[in-house]
Amino acid sequence: GRGLALLHALCAAFWLGAFVPLLRLLPAHPAAALAAARRFSGFAMPAVLLLASSGALMATTRVADLEALTGSLYGRLLLGKLLLVALLLAIAAANRWWTTPALAAGRRGATGNLASLIRIELALGATILAVTAVLAHTPPPAMEIHDHASTEPGYAVWTSRGERSLVLEVSPARAGANTVVARLLNPRGETLMPLEMSAAFAAPAQGIEAITRPLARSPDGAFRLERLDLPLAGAWSVRIDALVSDFEKAVFETEIVLR
Repeated sequence: GRGLALLHALCAAFWLGAFVPLLRLLPAHPAAALAAARRFSGFAMPAVLLLASSGALMATTRVADLEALTGSLYGRLLLGKLLLVALLLAIAAANRWWTTPALAAGRRGATGNLASLIRIELALGATILAVTAVLAHTPPPAMEIHDHASTEPGYAVWTSRGERSLVLEVSPARAGANTVVARLLNPRGETLMPLEMSAAFAAPAQGIEAITRPLARSPDGAFRLERLDLPLAGAWSVRIDALVSDFEKAVFETEIVLR
């Protein structure tokens, strides 16, 4: 959620923010840089653990299984980010166990080696931030969900339009009676509160015209339709109209699959 994202961002900012002053100290004041590096090292490991654990927890809320991880753009971007993070951590370990002790021992070239590795860390950090920004605007793969009122698995999709996203859940995602839940989100993942929302389900390939129903606001900010009868299994196109204000409507189009 929002708290995890904030914790993740704070840890990343602490980690990357320490590199610039350290890099500036190295050429003219290697002894001061060494002392700063040792102080930073004491705080770095808890920050890294929080960074990795918060990132892993956020990933589990977006990707349900290994197939979704390797078979979707979102999953491949996430794998790329994890690879870059692993490389960054490997360089950080080299700094802690090799270059910093070499600097302390006054070995020749230690200052240049440490400065080079810090520059690589900064470049990797900037790349990771860029990938993270792309991830924030990439819809996670469709995944199975469980509706709060049902023990049967359902179907969920995430689609975006501009800076807004829509999470649509259909349970139990079978031919017959289904529950529909739609939630409108801003770029930070916070729930938006449109004035009203409606859903239109159609299966043109099977000769079924749009079935349009209004959705009712729930106390948690989502919009629900407790019962929607969808007579056939297979792919259904879905259009969600969200009246954001008296003068603006957001329209989302996606697809669900009934078993």
